[in-house]
Amino acid sequence: MTRNKKGSLQIPLPYVNAKSNDDNEALAAEVISAITRAGACVVRNMFDTTTTEKVIEDIRPHLADAGNYIGCSITSTTVTALLSKSDTFALDIVGHPVFHTVIDHFLTNELRPRQVLPNQPVSVRCKPQLDASFCVCIGPHGEGQDLHRDDIDRLHWLSETDEYNLGRDLGLAMLTALTPSMRKNGGTVVLPGSHLWDYGDVLPDHTDPRLVTPDLNPGDSLLLLSSTLHAGGSNQTEETRMVTACFAARAHLKQLENQYLAHDLDKVRKFPVWLQRFMGYSLTQPYCGWVDKKDPLRVINSNAGEFFDGWNMF
Repeated sequence: MTRNKKGSLQIPLPYVNAKSNDDNEALAAEVISAITRAGACVVRNMFDTTTTEKVIEDIRPHLADAGNYIGCSITSTTVTALLSKSDTFALDIVGHPVFHTVIDHFLTNELRPRQVLPNQPVSVRCKPQLDASFCVCIGPHGEGQDLHRDDIDRLHWLSETDEYNLGRDLGLAMLTALTPSMRKNGGTVVLPGSHLWDYGDVLPDHTDPRLVTPDLNPGDSLLLLSSTLHAGGSNQTEETRMVTACFAARAHLKQLENQYLAHDLDKVRKFPVWLQRFMGYSLTQPYCGWVDKKDPLRVINSNAGEFFDGWNMF
């Protein structure tokens, strides 16, 4: 590693291979260590091509009408609310156990034992929630993005640190290549180590030598913290680059994509309980998000089995 002119370390982007480790817990530990060090990590072969091809098949009918965010390039298309447009994406990609182990590690909120009511000590752990799900399609000669952090929507601010500490980040994204992704077709640009920077620092430009554009094959995933600087690149080819994005956030935050209006409720009722809760149909402990003083999951899935009805959880 070499030092730049500001004295910060130039950190390489870590790579791990899912095929080299059949133990999901051990693989997740590798990914967690890598993200802690660099703010991002590429996981090779996280999904097979059968999965990515099925997701493409599911998305295709929605591409013509999807458009892009208001004010953004018309050369790109973003298909939102992807959970209810592709069961394969919802169950196999969003449901990958390594992804959930990683986000639980970085984004779980913990309330240490304290007196909330007289003689009633409380300790709470709140797992993260789904923030957004979509597919980005960068068309031929599509424009690139400026370097940014994903936590700008939360008005977040961090100071420089020499060592990463849990609690620093509000979110984490998993970007999964459906088609080959590389520099020439607009692959995601990452600045490893920028998760440790002060938010007041002037952002580097696209010529900065510390920027990395990892080559991703279909099924490879890039996981990165919301404090890590990154950007979608410009597509200089005649092919379309397709990547899915699943964002997770801390449980007490307003979600980037409104999960309760973005998805048809009849479709949501067919999802497994873990996914319904991950979407936000659950209480954020100790007592946020209730409906008629009870667990909101009762409204959409009365057969869920276990409910958390307010303060009774203590």
